[in-house]
Amino acid sequence: MSAATLLTSFAALAALALCMGAHRRAVLAATRAESVPSWIFAGVGWSLLIFALRGAAARQGWLFGAVCWLAATAVAGFIVTMVLAFRPRLLPGVASAALFIAVAVTLVL
Repeated sequence: MSAATLLTSFAALAALALCMGAHRRAVLAATRAESVPSWIFAGVGWSLLIFALRGAAARQGWLFGAVCWLAATAVAGFIVTMVLAFRPRLLPGVASAALFIAVAVTLVL
């Protein structure tokens, strides 16, 4: 499992969590919660999941890459759940940083 796959999956699942109204209200301020339509978060989340799968498959082949992607997505889902449960306001910043680091790791390696 590569760090780029894990970080991209984390950002994707954070975006998918933000497309749900209850999570968005807990994470964002009440005035900003309804300013962005939920379908944008859903589109970004699914696109990042597909990007993570393609990256894992490109690095490790489709068979092992798909297994690593599934493991990374499970770990990322657990981390998103813990962040939402204990520090929900940190989720957008941590997800943005994770995506930035994933892009940097992909470009460097």
